[in-house]
This record gives sequence, C-alpha cells and structure tokens, in this order.
Amino acid sequence: MTRVILAFAVPAALALAACQPPAKDAPAAPPAPTAPSPPSAPQAPAAPSKPEIPAGFRGEWNADLKACGSGRSDSRLFVSPDQVFFYESIGEVKSVVVTGHTLEVSMEMAGEGERWDSTHRFRLSDDGKTLTDITEGEGFARQRCP
Repeated sequence: MTRVILAFAVPAALALAACQPPAKDAPAAPPAPTAPSPPSAPQAPAAPSKPEIPAGFRGEWNADLKACGSGRSDSRLFVSPDQVFFYESIGEVKSVVVTGHTLEVSMEMAGEGERWDSTHRFRLSDDGKTLTDITEGEGFARQRCP
C-alpha cells in the first residue's frame, strides 16, 4: 500500500510544485526564441506631384469686364490649377515656372479636333487685377473678373 501512495503522491507533488511561483532567487527563464519578422515590403516612391498654377494667376480673366461670367467673349481666359481654358481650346498643364510675377506654363492643347503642345507666358500686375499674355510681343491684357 505504501507503494501505491507513493505512486500517486510523487506526481501530485510535482504537479503542485509546477503551479507555485518561482523563488525570488531563481534565475529567470530565457525568453523563448521568436521567428524573425519578415522584411517589410519596399515602399513605392512618392508619385511626383502634378504641377499647379499658383493661386494668384487663377480665375476668370477677360478684356471686357462686362463679358465676365457669360462665356461668350473670345477674349475670355479661365485659369485653374491644372488647366487653362481659352475661347476655343483647352490646355492641360505639363509644367509651370514662376519668376516673380511671370508665369510660364507648358501645356498639351486641344481644340477644334486637334492636339498640340504650347508654352504661354503671362505677367500678373502688382495689384493682381490684370493678367497680360506676353507669349508674343507686347502682349494681350485681360482684367480679373469679379
């Protein structure tokens, strides 16, 4: 009978000892090895930002302020951040260079069933109320529409 008690007492004592917290002087168990983390996916380079026409040059411009908002004047020019709308054509901005009050904008133009590349130069007056197309010669002045 003593053997039977020992057969049950030894495993029970071992199980009970496993449930006890380790002694304060006992060395800590080494951390379990971890699998190396997979390399992070390479980051795609940031897409180059699309060129934009600065805010001071944007808006509706017209040689005759009375024609503003009507869309019927052949001198109307509308400038958005990435497009320039002329009377019978539109330009998608490809590049922008600003030097002081002068804007040079290269565009892919479309109008009347055709496509072509064009570069225009515009000069903004000091007060921001006049935009002069100086692409050729003295230029053509338009007033900022209200």
